[in-house]
This record gives sequence, structure tokens and C-alpha cells, in this order.
Amino acid sequence: MAIMEPTQWTTDIQVLLTRSEWQRLEPELSQHLTDEDCTPMNIAVEELSFACEPDNMLVSEYQQREGHPPVAEILHRVVVHSRSTRAASEVTKHVVTALGNPQYWYGTTSAGFLDPGSKSACNISL
Repeated sequence: MAIMEPTQWTTDIQVLLTRSEWQRLEPELSQHLTDEDCTPMNIAVEELSFACEPDNMLVSEYQQREGHPPVAEILHRVVVHSRSTRAASEVTKHVVTALGNPQYWYGTTSAGFLDPGSKSACNISL
């Protein structure tokens, strides 16, 4: 269900991607997010260390399904600030689609602005 007036949204997603997957996605992410119902205002990305989040649910799910921990995959935190007439759940779907519909992700969208650094557990410099 669409919202009539554009709302400012923050989508905060963690996703497992290889370095090559991220390098392919990153240059065009803003373009993939932009359409008549969504305008990205800011995209913040950080790599999260597995050592700081050993019980991360994406890592656990990957290990359970694949039979080993992620080796080439890197845990990324992607925070997208956007304006959209879409509902929060639709904005989340839109961001996940722009990220290439990765198999291992979780996150949510909420109204307003979330400082990308405000929920960081442990990050490493890109």
C-alpha cells in the first residue's frame, strides 16, 4: 500500500556479499534505488567484523545451510536514507532488490533519519 505524501525513510540492512558482488553493485546502487516512487538521499556502507558479531544470525544461517562459515562473503551493513511514497515494507523490498536480491540479508525500514553510526556493533574501515 502506497503512502500519498513522500516520507523520509531509513532502511538498515545487514547483508552477506563477496567483495566482487559488492564492487559490482556499489557504483550503480543509487541509480537502482531511484524511481518515480523513491529518491535515495544518502547511502552509508560499512563492513562488519565477524569477530565482533560471532553470533550474527546471517553468519549462523549461512553456516547452517552451507555447512561451513562464510569465507569469501563479507558482512556489510547498508543504511539507505530515502524519500518515498511506498510503505516501509515496500521500501525494504525495493532496497533488497537494488542489492541484487541476496540470499542472506536481514533488516528493516523505519520512518525518519537514523544516524548510520548509531547502531554499529563493530566495524572495520573500508
